[in-house]
Amino acid sequence: MADKEINYTKAVDYWSNVSTDENGVLGGFGLQTAVPKVDASGSIAFVERLQSLSPNTFPNGPLDATQPKIVLDVGAGIGRVSRDVISKFAPAVDILEPAGPLIEKAREIQDIVHVNKFFQMGIQDFDFPTDYKYWCIWCQWCVGQVPDAVLVDFLKKCKENLQEGGIIIVKENNSTSDEDIFDDVDSSVTRTHEKFKSLFAQAGLRLLLSSLQRGLPKDLFPVRLYALAPAVQKEEVQVNYI
Repeated sequence: MADKEINYTKAVDYWSNVSTDENGVLGGFGLQTAVPKVDASGSIAFVERLQSLSPNTFPNGPLDATQPKIVLDVGAGIGRVSRDVISKFAPAVDILEPAGPLIEKAREIQDIVHVNKFFQMGIQDFDFPTDYKYWCIWCQWCVGQVPDAVLVDFLKKCKENLQEGGIIIVKENNSTSDEDIFDDVDSSVTRTHEKFKSLFAQAGLRLLLSSLQRGLPKDLFPVRLYALAPAVQKEEVQVNYI
């Protein structure tokens, strides 16, 4: 299986040696292209669509007033998503990123975004805070760096550390074949849409909304956004497509 080839050290080494700007973290599709703007606008539109379809959940649902409205930005890189997307609807973020040079660059967004905490580690090593739960957990272009079983375990922890009425958003490439595809360059796996749905179900999550990102170059993998919430029953999976 493709995910068996993943090597954490090789992955972190790769990301520690890219340029600490949009061009580096987006594989050459930096500010000289439309990709950063299209990506951000697509994510914001997805959150707005989710709000209209599920008014009783994030971001306008009945949340615990005693809990802070903090979003965990998973695989945050240089903080681009926190700055350009999450800050548009959330008052604070926690940054989770394993590559040292990227997380150091992310510290610069503190002039724009209120960063509550920085965590320099990978998904597989992260221990959730014990003094609060998250309003939203946003995972973008990072879960391909861990095997299926590790991702399921992480998603289960996300579910346990999510506020009542909160949401998990995953934005990732989808394989264009019937199988997952391993990339030896950054030691990552690109999963099929069906594989993602299976892993979400294994983690006890229901799929509230799924949408393809529009406007990206046609030679890139398709990119899909998933909005997830704890399933009422383990096998419950509700899918809405736009």
